[in-house]
Formats: sequence, C-alpha cells, structure tokens
Amino acid sequence: MSEEKKIQEEELTTGNLSAGQAGLKGEIEQFSEDSRAVEDTSSQEPAATDQQQASNPARSGDQPGRPQPPTENMEVHHHSHAHGKKSRKDYFWEFLMLFLAVTLGFFVENMREHYIERKRAVEYANNLLYDLTKDTARLSDDILYYKWRENSVDSLIQLLSSNERQYPAKIFYRRLRAMDTWRVPVGFSNTYDDLKTSGLLRYFTDNGVAGKLKSYYQGYVTFSFWEEELAEFIKTTSEPFLDRNFEGRYYVSESSEKQSWDKFVFPVPDTAVIVMPDPVKKNLLNMAYRMRYKKIGVATISDFCEAQKKEANDMIALLKEEYHLE
Repeated sequence: MSEEKKIQEEELTTGNLSAGQAGLKGEIEQFSEDSRAVEDTSSQEPAATDQQQASNPARSGDQPGRPQPPTENMEVHHHSHAHGKKSRKDYFWEFLMLFLAVTLGFFVENMREHYIERKRAVEYANNLLYDLTKDTARLSDDILYYKWRENSVDSLIQLLSSNERQYPAKIFYRRLRAMDTWRVPVGFSNTYDDLKTSGLLRYFTDNGVAGKLKSYYQGYVTFSFWEEELAEFIKTTSEPFLDRNFEGRYYVSESSEKQSWDKFVFPVPDTAVIVMPDPVKKNLLNMAYRMRYKKIGVATISDFCEAQKKEANDMIALLKEEYHLE
C-alpha cells in the first residue's frame, strides 16, 4: 500500500512538472512573438519629434515619477578645411598682399627718416643763420677797417710823393698807422665745420645751400692767406723801419677792433712837425707802394669783404625762405 502511494505521488509530481514546463515554454514563445511585432511596428513608424518626446515622459529607460535632467540643444561645429592645391590666383593675391605690406613699410620708414632729417636740417639751418648773421656784422666792421687802411696808405703816398720835407706830425702819424696794422678775417664757421665732419652737409645739397656754404667759407681761406702775407711783411720789414725812424708811441692805437684803430694811446702835439731825410722818405714811399699795390692790393681786400657780405646776406635770405625761419 505504501509502495503504491509512493508511485502515485511520483507520477503526480512528474505530471505537474511537465505541465509547468509546457506552460513556461508557451509563455516564452508568446513573448518572442510580441517582441518581433513591436520591432516591426517601430521600424515602420517615423521618429518621434522633440515635442512628442518631451510630452511622453515614459520613454525607454525612464522611470515614472523620477525628475529628468534638462536637455540642452548642442550645436556641432564642423571645420571645413580646403585640402586642395592652391591656384595661381591664390598665389598671386598672397604675393600682392605681401608686396603691398613691404612697400608700405618702406614708404612709412622713408617718410619717418625724411621727417627726422628735415627736423635736424631746420636746427642746423638755425645755427647757420646765427653764424652768418654774426659774419655780416663782422664784415661790416671789416669793410670800414680796410677802407680806412686803404685811404690812409693812399694819403701817405700822396704826402711822400710831394717835394716837401716837413709834414704836420698829427696828420702824418695818423696816416703812418696804416703801415703797422693788419687784421686776419675769420668767419664764424662752427656749424659748417660740424656739418662737414659729421657728413650731414647732405641735408643742404638739394637746395644748393651746401655749394654756397663751401664757396663762402673757402673765400675766407684765400682772404686769410692775403692778410697773413701782409702781416709777415709788416712784422719783418715795416715795423723795424718805423721803430728806427719815428716815434712809435705816436702811431700805437688803442685797439684794432670796433672802429678804434684810429684812436691813439698817446696824442700827438698839434704843433709838432716831422722833418724827414730823403733816404728815409724814399724807403718809406717804396714800402707804401709795395703795401698798396704789390703785396696785398688793399682795394681788392675791401672789395672782397663787400662781396663776402653780400653772399652771406643772400644765404640768410635763402635759409629763411627754405626753412621758414625768423
């Protein structure tokens, strides 16, 4: 009895398992069919719009009742690079832009240098104007001095050429003073010398000022040579002769500057006379002729000073006009 019950229980258990397995198998098959139907349906339907997705919170993977993170619209930027070869037109434009940049830089630099050089030229022109103005004042005094010396030598020659042997001392010594004086003219050339040594004389080549300055200051060199030759003649010939035969104190002037060459340190007595022996008279006349015509050409020197002054005034006018100076 007991064995039969066991056999029945085993059969019953086996039957229940078979029925459960059969039911599970059926459920699996049904789920597979439902899944295929859903896939077919989703492949045929269009994609949901952003508005539909926003209105349907129960999406795949979403949990109902759970707050979702905000969705941002992300913009995607695509960098387009032309990887093709450049055409001749591209190379031409690149070359043109580079050429224009270099040319413009060159012109700007050239304008800057021109502005700096023009500014420095104005400064030097001011200095030249100052030197030339001082030259004209000095030349005005030189002209008066050389004309006085010229007239004095001419008057002395006239006195000695007469047959007279006695001469009023006051008149004679005033004329004799011209036989013992000289003046070496010196131009104010500080600015011109600076321009030459620094090579900046080129600032004044275009308007012709450089050539005029060279000619002007070269004239002083020639003029100085003439006057230095006269000074040598006076120191070696004229002065020793005058000291041996005349009273030196009566023909010593106060100064040779600022029109004081005719003002004497020791006044000559009004009643004094000079008695001159013939040999002394003859030698003095020869020296006066030599000084007046042969050695220096006094008239030539005074004419030179007038021409030099005119040239200085012309350059002053040119500098004022060219560089707008006062």
